[in-house]
Amino acid sequence: MKVPSVVAINDLEIPIPDSFQGYNSFGELQTYDRNLPHWRQPEATYFVTFRTCDSLPKRVHHDMQEKAKEWREKLDTARKHHSGTIPESLLTEFRIFQRRTQAKLEKLLDECHGACLLKKSGNLRLVADALRHFNGDRYDLFAAVIMPNHCHVVVRPYAEFELESILASWKSFTARRMEGREKNVAAFWQSESFDRIIRDEVHYRKSVRYVLKNPVKTRVAFGDCWLFALGVDHPGIHES
Repeated sequence: MKVPSVVAINDLEIPIPDSFQGYNSFGELQTYDRNLPHWRQPEATYFVTFRTCDSLPKRVHHDMQEKAKEWREKLDTARKHHSGTIPESLLTEFRIFQRRTQAKLEKLLDECHGACLLKKSGNLRLVADALRHFNGDRYDLFAAVIMPNHCHVVVRPYAEFELESILASWKSFTARRMEGREKNVAAFWQSESFDRIIRDEVHYRKSVRYVLKNPVKTRVAFGDCWLFALGVDHPGIHES
């Protein structure tokens, strides 16, 4: 198989699915915080990263949690002083923080810390099967890559299904099986995922290209990962 270069992936045609829905600046927006802030909009499309428990050094993980806590407090204070809303200038700052956090997280994940148990073919297939299982019933899976210690997905949950419940089902189903087959694994997935609402068609294409570039940039063989992108002509893509 000829591996496409990053430049070649930039030139790929990325079709916009009929069911794609980006961020609606006039629509209902719900927010909640754990270690990271999360924004939710009905039937929006999300770029999501979830990872194994050992995929980040503990010190780095702690530092990222502390910075996220500072932002939670800043957003809460803004809501109290602006009748429950957040000023657009602060939202812009927060989006910059999200992008920088995502970039840092992705760089660290691509260094392949930890045991990288998703590189094993049985574990890889298990997670791929979980991602595909309810595709078309509970969500639209537009793109995905399963790397040795993390996953990126572009997904649009249907109205009656929350993103949290979809992620929880993927993690719980796969973790129960992998924790039974892997020695010395007490917990498999990090409980919280990183997610962003995809803004528009330009952001969608950028997100899908990121998914496609991930194995190439990290030099992970296509046989050691699982790759999918709806409607894209790419030799490393698996069937949906």
